[in-house]
Amino acid sequence: MRATINPTAGGCLTSGKNVLESAREVPMTRKEAARLGGLARAAKLSARKRSSIALKAITARWTQERLKALLHYDLETGVFTRLVRVSNQHPGTVAGGINAKGYRTIGIDGIRHLAHRLAWLYAYGEWPEQIDHRDNVRDHNWIGNLRLATDSQNHANERKSKNNTSGFKGVSWHAGQWRACLVRNRRQEF
Repeated sequence: MRATINPTAGGCLTSGKNVLESAREVPMTRKEAARLGGLARAAKLSARKRSSIALKAITARWTQERLKALLHYDLETGVFTRLVRVSNQHPGTVAGGINAKGYRTIGIDGIRHLAHRLAWLYAYGEWPEQIDHRDNVRDHNWIGNLRLATDSQNHANERKSKNNTSGFKGVSWHAGQWRACLVRNRRQEF
């Protein structure tokens, strides 16, 4: 299968069959297509992996300047407001909404992004790998409440489970007695 760059589609990678349909024809250069290993190998990837690769290609092109042209971010309150009209959202309105998991999401160019990740890009100019909310409240997105974290650090800062009856994280009722358990580097320690 042969890939071509279609100038009428904004420089999108196209082919006889669109194997990146879940990625909405991601704009990419020939070099990026070669990095994907060609369309033949991309077609063999799962849809989730293709969309993940495509999303990384898209977000790599978004810069702090582009974000600042579309949105204003208040570092003290963590609120994003629109600078340009998008659909029915006028300039000056609070951008985005709260998703089912409690995170604020904001749509940019047809893709929903977590507001805390956009806040990090806005403040520091780089896309974060993983962000942790210091106070565990998912829509508190002021920059002082956000920090870079590893997977282990992020899990250590989780809320108590809703099924928790002891009132403490890591303490549970087991075989007629209370048991305390710590997890460090994915290993359980008693």
